[in-house]
Amino acid sequence: MNDKLTSITARVITAEKDIYDVKTRVSDLESNCQGTSNIFDEVKKKTDYLEKGFDKIKEDYLRLDTSRCRIAEDLIKVERENNDMKTKLTDIQCRAMKYNLIFTGLSEHRDENIEDKLRRFLYHEMKIDQRIEFSNVHRFGRRSENENSSYCIGDPFNEIEHELLMFSSDHSYICLLGDFNARTGEDLDFTEVTYDEFSGMFDLNDVSLNTLASSNINILRKSMDKKKNNFGNIFLHLCRANNLFMCNGRIGDDKDKGQFTCKNVSVVDYVIGSANFLTLLQNFFYS
Repeated sequence: MNDKLTSITARVITAEKDIYDVKTRVSDLESNCQGTSNIFDEVKKKTDYLEKGFDKIKEDYLRLDTSRCRIAEDLIKVERENNDMKTKLTDIQCRAMKYNLIFTGLSEHRDENIEDKLRRFLYHEMKIDQRIEFSNVHRFGRRSENENSSYCIGDPFNEIEHELLMFSSDHSYICLLGDFNARTGEDLDFTEVTYDEFSGMFDLNDVSLNTLASSNINILRKSMDKKKNNFGNIFLHLCRANNLFMCNGRIGDDKDKGQFTCKNVSVVDYVIGSANFLTLLQNFFYS
């Protein structure tokens, strides 16, 4: 009987130990479950935070996408306006430059219309559709001796004289130089007065001649080209009417010579100026 009680007691003690172990394990398991629950809560909290962040990023993306579309529309509008401004600027430049357009490399043909040639060049070569209104069209540089060539369209001497009248009223020093296609021989470029009763009418001319003489500048000029052409007569009239004198054959190393300026056979390039201007020159020659 005692043995049975002892056996039962031992079993009860073992059972109690087992129960204790189970309770300990259950407690540990509960602790682990609580830790897992805490981790899950933390993960859920972070997930909720990330979802909110993603929602904000999505909103920002949608806003940026809207802004991008608006910017793209604005860029298209700006590009359209830019192209329109380029067209207008080209037109303004063409209009503003109608008095000083210079073209090179255009071949010359007999009886050509240089203005039409320029328009074709602008349209075909430079791709300019706008029509440019030319006031006058001139060729310049080396040319043929033909007075009727396309180097001059219109009456350039009248235009030159008009400009001279405007400038000479305010300026004492006047100078023109270039290729005038004018052969003047050795004719006088000033009006010679031979009768005393008319001398009072040409006081200005006398003053200019006296200015030249006082500066040891020849009154009479020389020229190796003894021939004249129609442009030469007009050019001489321009000088006489506006009290201008040729430097050729009169000043510096060209004094008493009047060297040829074109193909070693003619003088068509000149420097002309007021008497006051000529007194400033230290030398003059053609090479």
